[in-house]
Amino acid sequence: MWGLTDEDLKNMDAEFITLIKAFDDAFSQTVYSRSSYKYKEVVWGAKFIPMTEYTGNGVILNIDQINNYEKANLPVQQTEKS
Repeated sequence: MWGLTDEDLKNMDAEFITLIKAFDDAFSQTVYSRSSYKYKEVVWGAKFIPMTEYTGNGVILNIDQINNYEKANLPVQQTEKS
């Protein structure tokens, strides 16, 4: 997506597809998740807030923060001169 703008995504009718594969210990089986996101669902200029905490006893996953994000500074893109 480097070099693209939110307007570029709109003009391309962009769609992002995510595939996640994990192992569920409780049911002892592999589980899959697939999601699709259209360009209008993308929050431009934002980044996800980390949802993990590392402690002496392991890792804590704060699942209630899965949708939390904060504004991010986007790099200024250089334009080519004709």
